[in-house]
Amino acid sequence: MVVALLGLFFDVLAPLFGGVAVLFALFGLYQIRRSPQRYKGRLFCWAAIALAAMVTLLSGLLVTAPPVSSASAHVNVMPGERAGRQSSAIAHRSSQG
Repeated sequence: MVVALLGLFFDVLAPLFGGVAVLFALFGLYQIRRSPQRYKGRLFCWAAIALAAMVTLLSGLLVTAPPVSSASAHVNVMPGERAGRQSSAIAHRSSQG
């Protein structure tokens, strides 16, 4: 359970943490099956597997947007002007060449 919860804090490594958590939980289920009088917690192991699957699924759904190019992200706006309109001085300079 702890390893699956750690996957929440590491975005890129969440599938790796989820896989490790599933392996630990499966090993726990194996130990419980092998000696049930000594080990308990079958439901806890299944909860860890479910949590690891949810963390892995949610991390896969989080898609980062591609970076915006600097040319389209930066807009020069003169003081007193609104974005989307060029000031007359800029328009005059650009028309002169």
